Amino acid sequence: MVLIGFWGKFLVFFRVSFCININEIKSFIEFFTGSSLFSEEIYFFSNLPIIINSAQIIKICSISLFLSFAATVYPSIKATKVEPINLIKWD
Repeated sequence: MVLIGFWGKFLVFFRVSFCININEIKSFIEFFTGSSLFSEEIYFFSNLPIIINSAQIIKICSISLFLSFAATVYPSIKATKVEPINLIKWD
């Protein structure tokens, strides 16, 4: 469970870099397809506005990593109280 939480936080780097470069990605897709993704007649913006607050990202990653670690503590403590011989006795 902790590994899953850590892997999710590791992917934050790729998600943030995607958000930072979203306008370049949009331009590339428009160039590649030859069509406009966000026509200015329909949408009232020419680029995608993005604001990245690093303090919020760090806070969210820290809390979610802590929660994924905390979710593993109770099953671990419960597993230490079980005798392995009692589990395999009935097999």
